Amino acid sequence: MAFFSSSKNKTALLRLQYAARVAAALWLLAVAIVLGHALTKSGAVLVSDMRALVPESAQSESANALLAISDKASRAVYVLAAHPEKTEMRKIASSIRSATENSALKPLNLTNASPASLAASLAPWSENFLTASDAKWLQEASDRAILNRALRRLARPGTGLLSFSTDPLGLFENWLNNHPEFSRFTLDGDQIAVADGGTLWNIFAFENTAGSASDIAENNVTKTIGRIRAEVGAIPGAQLLAGGVSLIAEQTKVRAQEEASLIGLISLITILAIAWGFFRGVTVMFVMLGTLATATAAGFATVVGVYGSIHLLTFVFGATLSGICADYVLHWFTFRKRGATAEQSFTYLFRPLSVSFASTLLAFCLMAFMPVPSVRQMALFCCAGLATSFLIVFGLLPLVPMRSRAAKPIAGALRAVRPLGPKGAVVLALAAIVLSAAAFALHGTQKELGLLINADKALLAEQARIARLVSPVTPGQFIVLKAEGEKELLEREAALTARLEELRQKGTLSAFRSLSSWLPSVSEQESAYKRVHAANERAVRILSEHLSEMIEHRDSKGFAPLTPSVLPKTLQETVLAREIARAPSGTTYAVTSFSDLTPEALSELAKTAESIPGASLTNLTGDISDELTRCKETIQMLLVLILAVLAGYFAMLYRRGWWRLWLPCALTVACTQALLALCGIPWSLFSVLPLVLLTGLSVDYAVLAENDPDNPWVWDSLLLAGSTTIASFGLLAFSSTPALSAFGMTIALGIVLAWGLTLMLRKD
Repeated sequence: MAFFSSSKNKTALLRLQYAARVAAALWLLAVAIVLGHALTKSGAVLVSDMRALVPESAQSESANALLAISDKASRAVYVLAAHPEKTEMRKIASSIRSATENSALKPLNLTNASPASLAASLAPWSENFLTASDAKWLQEASDRAILNRALRRLARPGTGLLSFSTDPLGLFENWLNNHPEFSRFTLDGDQIAVADGGTLWNIFAFENTAGSASDIAENNVTKTIGRIRAEVGAIPGAQLLAGGVSLIAEQTKVRAQEEASLIGLISLITILAIAWGFFRGVTVMFVMLGTLATATAAGFATVVGVYGSIHLLTFVFGATLSGICADYVLHWFTFRKRGATAEQSFTYLFRPLSVSFASTLLAFCLMAFMPVPSVRQMALFCCAGLATSFLIVFGLLPLVPMRSRAAKPIAGALRAVRPLGPKGAVVLALAAIVLSAAAFALHGTQKELGLLINADKALLAEQARIARLVSPVTPGQFIVLKAEGEKELLEREAALTARLEELRQKGTLSAFRSLSSWLPSVSEQESAYKRVHAANERAVRILSEHLSEMIEHRDSKGFAPLTPSVLPKTLQETVLAREIARAPSGTTYAVTSFSDLTPEALSELAKTAESIPGASLTNLTGDISDELTRCKETIQMLLVLILAVLAGYFAMLYRRGWWRLWLPCALTVACTQALLALCGIPWSLFSVLPLVLLTGLSVDYAVLAENDPDNPWVWDSLLLAGSTTIASFGLLAFSSTPALSAFGMTIALGIVLAWGLTLMLRKD
């Protein structure tokens, strides 16, 4: 096609231009209305909770309650401090409290409730509880032993947790004081502490009220911990540990933001330098950035309008996949720079860019039929953004004035590279297949969540040590138990706890929190009641005879089991807040939580849950990871489908020359993955998702080159588009965050391959 070829039908061209302007105006008006509604609607529009990626089918009826428990656990931040001198330790404690006083960290009681308040709440059921050691003692206790224990209890200063008449032998008090909720800690003055060898660590627990690991919010927890480290570090002999899921998440977020900002600044400077060198001005770049911003806003508004909200992951990757929108602007202004009028540029570019637009739109539409919700959102986002960019280029950019001047193409020398014929293309394809097959054999995979973490190794080591000392609840893994009635629920929970205790004794589990530690089965409570009640009656009788006066035993008036339905409010809202989940339907679930789980432990827990009727292992972290992996696998299959559809589409449009357009796309996808494997970069969502963008860019390059392969301005346009794409996304390869690095490396390698393959496989 001649560069200045005119339309045979001038009227048809004018009508087409007018239709493009009207369509662009109406589309942008609709986007503005939907965007305005989205920004003013109540409730969260941009969702950052990673757990929102868990498909609804994978969640049980108790999902909302479990998410609340998980969120509570993920907000916990721990600071452990130690010093051999008591006076210095008090200074450290004062510094920690002072540093957190006006921060987002609010004090969190590790034991949730005091023994005294729990004893008062459990007093009506005090005879339902008995330790194993006391049960054995009662079997062998003589009257003299009973009398001596009762006398010691009576002569002790104070009343104890319960009055003597209610607990004459102190059996209930002994059970409560030896409960794991209290026995795992000790007191160092008025501060809860835990011993580790010869070091006594004072524990300061906080709740991050500004945000959590899943709800990434702007907070200053890292700065607060930094101030604490500085103040405590100035005290000779002081030791300090700090950790928590939200602390690690915030540090990862801050690092990623700092890197993205620095790399983004370098990218912007590079792009502006390219624009200045090519166009001798930056107006084009600002038009391009404005088009990208409008396309991103259109994608955002469309997804929110259809789904009611948009996930942060969808927004970030959707905006990235819309990167092809910038190329349309660059192609337009490159030909305007040559001296073409707006009408001539419209005539020349409309057909090839329409083919490119339709091809890329078809690929994104195929994504919309995938069963993964996040992929469908990305597809809708990209389709809306792509349509916006296309309409802006052909509807609005012809109205933008540009001073044309004669200029020489900078990529004209590339035409000296001879294109490969059909035989050369076959050899190239076979070589690429062999290389890809060899690389794929070495290619590994990696879980996506691990690629998102970029915290200090020292902080991760401290987190591991805190997990061993404090045993905080893991926020993402639970065993959920349900039954027809409360009696059956407690019986099943007791059986589950017995199995878990076996795993703990074997060393598979480090610690767990279960409902049965507070609410034994009804049969166990009844058995304990019979023995404790008889022992208390016996003690009162023996003591009355010894003292020759009547000692009162406050009878509990018969056995009454303690079940979730009659649980005192003090217990429901404190120590059992994580052990009981209530679904909206009113169903009560027993929730067993764990600390510091290993993959081996998760495997054993899954088997244990299968052996208990009504039990199921809920692994929120695993569900999120599996969903991201499923998304990756879906996109891999989608790429194959896209390439197959593109082959048919190009064959229909270009007949026997279809392979010159299709082969660069297919080889770019295959060879990029092969080179990633050779570079040691494992397959992940962050290295597979950019391949969709690369497919669209490859189509764009191939179609434009096929349209007029001898025109040097075509290669200028492609060189400029590839350079700005590498500057925009490829520099992310230098990020220390593995996910960003994999994304950037994929883009950088893929663009070079797409450009080179288009050049070698062009029409001769």
